[in-house]
Amino acid sequence: IKRMDADGTNIVNLGSGFDTPWGVAIQSDGKILVVENDSGLLKRMNPDGTGITTLVTGLTYPRRVAVQADGKILVTDSGSNSVKRFNANGTGMEILGSGFNGPIGIAVQADGKIIVTDTGNSAIKRMNSDGSNIVTLISGLSSLGVSIQADGKIIATYDNSLNRFLETSKSN
Repeated sequence: IKRMDADGTNIVNLGSGFDTPWGVAIQSDGKILVVENDSGLLKRMNPDGTGITTLVTGLTYPRRVAVQADGKILVTDSGSNSVKRFNANGTGMEILGSGFNGPIGIAVQADGKIIVTDTGNSAIKRMNSDGSNIVTLISGLSSLGVSIQADGKIIATYDNSLNRFLETSKSN
């Protein structure tokens, strides 16, 4: 895991011994969350890279991680075709939504709704913060990564490019 200044300078290594880290997110206290794809772990470390602890084991190809406003942790667990949510300390696992096939990307909108790139179903989906009311925003798009711009527009990777979609394309 590497950290750099906003201008790309002062690159430093944080932590060590990670096994195929695929996703990273920052908790409100500055601690860094990392999902390890091959080992099926969710780990957390201090902002300076020290104090690496394993929060969750037994995931099956976790790909990305995000943090909800209430501090709960979201993980796309691609191998189990699910989106899992944990308390900020890694306890209390629950599965959000259903019908996913190889979910990879995940992001949280300002209103708390969750965007998931459902890669195996070639779709970008949105659900409420509790996993209810899943709506397909875009189909025919096998996207890997997703993020939300400050103006609410959804950015997704697709076909070696970035695409921007209006947040209001569907409502739920």
